[in-house]
Amino acid sequence: MKILNNVIVDKNVSSELVGNSSTSTKLKTPRTITLSGDVSGSTTFDGSGNVSMTTTITDDSHNHIISNIDGLQTALDSKVDDSQVLTNVPINAIFTDTVYTHPTTSGNKHIPSGGASGQFLKWSASGTAIWAADNNTTYAVATTSTNGLLSSIDKTKIDSIASNSNNSLISTTQPTTQSIGDIWFVEVLR
Repeated sequence: MKILNNVIVDKNVSSELVGNSSTSTKLKTPRTITLSGDVSGSTTFDGSGNVSMTTTITDDSHNHIISNIDGLQTALDSKVDDSQVLTNVPINAIFTDTVYTHPTTSGNKHIPSGGASGQFLKWSASGTAIWAADNNTTYAVATTSTNGLLSSIDKTKIDSIASNSNNSLISTTQPTTQSIGDIWFVEVLR
């Protein structure tokens, strides 16, 4: 034992421990460790052993460059040649022709937007159609005095045709009147 500056210095120190410090294998009160912010998660630690923590990374909370993502550059390189589209593209080219406008000339127009149940497309102008409402047009049966799917005049004409008008009968008996030579006149009976 030595005395140095009024302090006893000895390499073997012996002392009494109080509380659970002499027998402790874990913390008296377990502690919760929590991560918050872009990465979140929590676990309880009591000192008796190692712990693991499941974490969640907030979506869009950070950025990566291509080289941070394993295999991304290789996958991108296999998609498109970086120097050609249909022809060689000059270095530092600026693309301004990226908006497609469909031609609106006759024959290039398409079905217009809109439309609803019960509507149909009808002619509007050369090469253009518009949506129109169905008028539910119905026609009555034609009579000799009222127009319907045909005029009353046509109905009268049709009604005046005999019921067997399409059946023609040719007489098989020799006519009583004959013509000169071998030509016969045949009487058709209706």
